[in-house]
Amino acid sequence: MDTDQQFSMPHLLVIEDDRVCLTALSHMLHNNGYEMTLATSGEIALGLLDHPYDLILLDLGLPDMSGHELLQAIKKQPTLTDVPVICVTASERYKDIQQMFTGGVLDYVIKPYHELVLISKIRTLIDLRRKTALLNKLAVRDALTGVYNRRALDERLANEWRRAMRYRHSFSVLMVDMDKFKEVNDLLGHKSGDEYLIYTANILQSHARRPSDVVVRYGGDEFVVLLPDTGLEDARVLAERIRQDIEGLNDTANLFKHTTLQPSATIGCATTIPAFDSNGWSLIELADQSMMSHKQQGQRNTVICVDANTLTNQ
Repeated sequence: MDTDQQFSMPHLLVIEDDRVCLTALSHMLHNNGYEMTLATSGEIALGLLDHPYDLILLDLGLPDMSGHELLQAIKKQPTLTDVPVICVTASERYKDIQQMFTGGVLDYVIKPYHELVLISKIRTLIDLRRKTALLNKLAVRDALTGVYNRRALDERLANEWRRAMRYRHSFSVLMVDMDKFKEVNDLLGHKSGDEYLIYTANILQSHARRPSDVVVRYGGDEFVVLLPDTGLEDARVLAERIRQDIEGLNDTANLFKHTTLQPSATIGCATTIPAFDSNGWSLIELADQSMMSHKQQGQRNTVICVDANTLTNQ
């Protein structure tokens, strides 16, 4: 679930074939602020499983399909694996209830519907899911800039590296180091330093727009950008655009308008085609070393690129 939708109107998929029950459900859900998509059979429900929902209300007594079979189909959908399901049943037999929970149901209600009970169960499960999603987001996001943190980098790097290795695609990383960041903190204060970090993170995200691109706050004033399916020249062009935009903060960011400080960044860029005897962290280290060696020689506000495959073959 997109946690930006945390406060949007909840949307339920209701799978129910009883017209009388549907009329009652429609009034209940509408009066309590819920939107609903309706499926009156298992076949119709199967055609609606590729849409996002906050909760699914599933009647086990469908005329054309076993509710348990439909539940299995729901849980196989990648977008629905964490969507809570409440089953509706006319049976209170222990075996039926046990089978529902074994299949992934989080709760159940007995027909006929009791509004107070049903709405309470729906509200509780949706609130729990949204809070869990928010906590998961906070766990992998940098609190200040909103980009990924070091904790998230491990997983994203491993996944994208394996994919690039499988298909023999180029993989590039950028190590972005903000020049003279300490001077901003010392002369303008830490609040201005925080603003500078946020501006820089926004610039990186504006250029790393593909779903596979990953922006990470790597350290205090360092960022890493993962660029799967990106060769050296394309990575160089992207890095140069980033460098120019950070330099351009001198004209666009209010914190620099009344100071002689010049915003800039030195960017190390490294590219390779992943092999079984390599790993993504070595590529990040190569980009970092290339960037740091130039900064130590006084070469700032520049882009340094290196092809790891060329170095290996030398």
